[in-house]
Amino acid sequence: MMLDLDICAMVLDHLDRRADITAFMRASRLFSTVGARRLLHTGVTLRTGPRLDSFSRFMLRDLDARAPSLRRLVLSFELLLVDDEAAQEGEKLRNMPRVAAQLARVLRHTTNLQHLTIHFCEELLQREEALVGALVGLESVTHLTVSSYGIRTHDVVTGIRSPLVHVNVDCYTKTQHDINLMQTLARHRDTLETVTAWGVNLSAQFLAQDDADDAIVFPRVHALSIRSSLSLDRAALVRAFPNVRTLEVADVRLPVAARPPGPLVAAAQQLAAANHQSKATWAHLNHLCGDGDALFMLGLGLRAVRRVDMEGRSSRYGEALAAARPTHLVLHSGFKNEHRNECRSLLFRLNRAITHLGIDLCPKTHALDDTMEPLVKTMQEVRNLAFVAVRLRAVPLEEESPYGRDDPRHPEIRRYLHPIEGSDGELGATELSDWVGRMAQAAPALRYVSFDLEGYPPCYFRILAPGVVGILEPDEGEAVVRRKGMEWRRREPRPPRFEEGKILDKATGQWG
Repeated sequence: MMLDLDICAMVLDHLDRRADITAFMRASRLFSTVGARRLLHTGVTLRTGPRLDSFSRFMLRDLDARAPSLRRLVLSFELLLVDDEAAQEGEKLRNMPRVAAQLARVLRHTTNLQHLTIHFCEELLQREEALVGALVGLESVTHLTVSSYGIRTHDVVTGIRSPLVHVNVDCYTKTQHDINLMQTLARHRDTLETVTAWGVNLSAQFLAQDDADDAIVFPRVHALSIRSSLSLDRAALVRAFPNVRTLEVADVRLPVAARPPGPLVAAAQQLAAANHQSKATWAHLNHLCGDGDALFMLGLGLRAVRRVDMEGRSSRYGEALAAARPTHLVLHSGFKNEHRNECRSLLFRLNRAITHLGIDLCPKTHALDDTMEPLVKTMQEVRNLAFVAVRLRAVPLEEESPYGRDDPRHPEIRRYLHPIEGSDGELGATELSDWVGRMAQAAPALRYVSFDLEGYPPCYFRILAPGVVGILEPDEGEAVVRRKGMEWRRREPRPPRFEEGKILDKATGQWG
């Protein structure tokens, strides 16, 4: 007697592990069909050649039925370019050309694939040229992430037939070729809404080489992130992305041959002055993110922005804040080992116009007092604060890492698995409530405080009256954070780079 499909679906709802679902699939042909859909529904992440081989063979056994169920695919194989690979790739990766050819067959049938991520993209495409055509032929992808750039990757990004909405493209290349961001994404100008770009050339001299750039406009893009760019021509960005509301600029590289500080400082000042002379700006910009140096070089001038997220430490920190004049400020610092224990130095320049403050720190010590004491003292000067969020040594604010959780480079592996300590060791709600009371005394306008501390679940407090502090339920606290526009912003992780000797040869078993 054949079970109804609805009953099969109910059974599958109680199966979370891949091993349980595959065992269910082996029971009958019907179970195999229904189970395959469930197995593919949540997406597939492949980090090793054997896993890709297993996945491709699984799909090819019933390609027409299974391929349309795949909606999300992440490929992250740590490969070298073919010219460099001779003695360095493991034996199991030398089968990659054959496995890549199988993948090309699978991709041609993935008619509903929406999210596609390919790290070491150029290296993978070198193994099988047919992959380029298969990727270009995709028509349903809305989210595309690629890292490691080259001729083949460029062909995919510029030619893919999908209506891309979100793109994250790492234009790092071992060659001397510079990438023109606007021309690269021109095909998708009418559909793109968010753009993240790494390693593009944004110098005015480079962009001026082609007048066609002036006609390339992305009217729907509202979020733009520029990381590790060569120079930074604000006028060109405003012209191409006129309706940006959220802008991130960080790690700007300067075309200076000499590395001593003197020439770099002069080049940064020249770039800032050139951008400052331009009257081009974003009419709807309300959220600005980046490091102090990059924001300084952006040269916005006096341009009020509702929220600023500042990362790292920079001598330009105060200048960037003075120009943006935010009411909402989020500070991220201490996550690079050279910038630790600087809560006091970060906070002393706060503008009195700030009403909402978030601090996301990785301090040297685990003692809560070492952060809260300088914070409370600062709040005595910034008395208009109505909302404060404190985040210490918490889970990294990154989207999905390109590295697996068993890889020592995964951000959570690098965490200090030591909880934040209270005055007597373990931290309790009473001690946090006492700190909230002291904060309210320092800043009488304060109404809400949130804590996200290593070793503890997030918690939220409300000042009900002078000297009276109440604890909010988690759902209520999260709603307050959203309403106040103070969610912690998740960032795209840095693209991976090949690191000889760090390839993990794990997860070599069957995929499905």
